[in-house]
Amino acid sequence: MTKIDYLVIGQGLSGSFLSYYLLEQGASCKVIDDAAPYSASRIASGMINPVTGRIVVTTWLIHELMEFSLEAYEQLGKKLNASFITAKDILTIPPSQQMEEALAKRVREKNSFIEQVTEEEKKLLTENFHFYFEPRKIKPAYVVQVPYFLQVWKNYLQKMNCLEQRSFDFAQLEIKPDGITYQNLQAQKIIFCNGVQTFNYPPWKNLPYTTTKGEALIAEIPVLNRNYLYKYGALTLSPWEDNSWWVGSSFDHQYPDLLPSAQFRQVKETELNNLLKASCHITNHLASVRPGCIERKPFVGIHPHQPSFVILNGMGTKGCSLAPYFAHQLAAHLLTGKPIEPLADITRFEKILKRS
Repeated sequence: MTKIDYLVIGQGLSGSFLSYYLLEQGASCKVIDDAAPYSASRIASGMINPVTGRIVVTTWLIHELMEFSLEAYEQLGKKLNASFITAKDILTIPPSQQMEEALAKRVREKNSFIEQVTEEEKKLLTENFHFYFEPRKIKPAYVVQVPYFLQVWKNYLQKMNCLEQRSFDFAQLEIKPDGITYQNLQAQKIIFCNGVQTFNYPPWKNLPYTTTKGEALIAEIPVLNRNYLYKYGALTLSPWEDNSWWVGSSFDHQYPDLLPSAQFRQVKETELNNLLKASCHITNHLASVRPGCIERKPFVGIHPHQPSFVILNGMGTKGCSLAPYFAHQLAAHLLTGKPIEPLADITRFEKILKRS
């Protein structure tokens, strides 16, 4: 039996950052991951956008998240001799007069992350896109190379003998007075970071979670300037691997299956053809399901009635910024007792979890 401090389930963004912070603080941990090629983290656009919604409001905790996330990816990049994050402004084209007015209002308010585009940027947009309303710029914004980040961290975990690539079977988990055992592993606590699967397990099944199917196309659009991201309403174009573009996304709460849908592809191809002046070539179509909380805040912390169980999950569409921030908070909470942000702390659902 191998003894460790923490057993982490899942090596997506949450599990990767949590294992990083635990190891950096001298704790021993093992990560179990089934290496699913189309997990929510692995098909994420990588975009960190400080604003959201039709009325263009700043996202929750965004000032703290932007600063922390940039430093976190850069620090981990230095450790692994790699670069994971790049600053890229978002050139956003409003699809309606209502959206144009909302953007203009934020520009007048200042300190809202929305700016006027420069003449050079407007020329760039005019050369490549059909549009009718005045574009604006969202700044700063970032792009994380998520698949590359996950692969590089996976290589490090393997080098440190901290990763086991296999499926996790909750039925083989045993609760002991001083922690848990799972097959050949004995740990003080087990931490669930494995996306939607977490909510199938008895300790967490009563949480008020929701699932959303997201889809994206991968497209070759060689004429576009890769120093920017582009948005047209809900359509987002983000630089992807091999000089291609991530084109998405969808937010379907009701879906018949987990497969890429013909309807999504048809709709997005039509939108692209109407928006772009140049042609594009679709090379892949991705789909995955991501979990979130109905409160739109993540699930973070120790189960209030089963202290061997811990959760870091439910990041929704903002995992690239929420995961490093709350992984750091959770590691500090586990190791030193430092409190977790109350709006994310799992103890807010103490009554619900008592029924687990």
